[in-house]
Amino acid sequence: MHAIKLSADVAMAVARGNRRWTHGLIADLSKKEDNKSFLKCILGKQYERLNMPCYSSWKIQRCKTILRRSFRERFGKHKPARACSLARSMVKKRAQVLKRLVPGGEAMDGYSLLDETMDYVVCLHAQVDLMRQLLRAFEASKLRSVRHPIIPFFVLLLHMF
Repeated sequence: MHAIKLSADVAMAVARGNRRWTHGLIADLSKKEDNKSFLKCILGKQYERLNMPCYSSWKIQRCKTILRRSFRERFGKHKPARACSLARSMVKKRAQVLKRLVPGGEAMDGYSLLDETMDYVVCLHAQVDLMRQLLRAFEASKLRSVRHPIIPFFVLLLHMF
């Protein structure tokens, strides 16, 4: 089951091309030593390119912003929360959750995060549809194999992993 999920994720990342979430997905999958050799075998020369994280210059700005914010919080006056500041903090919290869900999302700003999330969800939807079609085909072939004992090719592939 793990090999099927891994293969599906790799196929989805390669098919989608050069997006930030594809780099994040390959980097996350490469963290396990077992997956690393499998990924190198499947991806070949693309492995190094896809395994590189997509970082931009936002980190420097973010560090400065964090320093300013922590300084203000430590030495500034505490004001009562207004509706707009509450809404802003809720949006930030939800964006943080979204950054954890999308592979490579930690390195994205707000606009990029939404763009990459939409692309990632579309690809996940396509992956789920494909898995459903494979399941239907497998079930149909099981019914046929009761009558004619021919093992379908993709069943052999499933047992190889």
